[in-house]
Amino acid sequence: MRRKQRGQILDAVTEVLAPGGRFTTSAYLHAAWTPPARHFTAELACRFDRLERSAVLWGNLPPAFVHRATQNP
Repeated sequence: MRRKQRGQILDAVTEVLAPGGRFTTSAYLHAAWTPPARHFTAELACRFDRLERSAVLWGNLPPAFVHRATQNP
């Protein structure tokens, strides 16, 4: 996804998310090191008060993890 489009989507999400709300999305482990994935993670960290990453879900094919981004209440 292009950076501009990704930014517009995250703008819309943060605009409608209630205080204390959580945005959850999954990402594939094999792509986590790529520049787009690193930029996405950085964008989440800048837009949300708390960012967590789950343990790797090895049972998923391909293996993935979950980003949980939360706004303070």
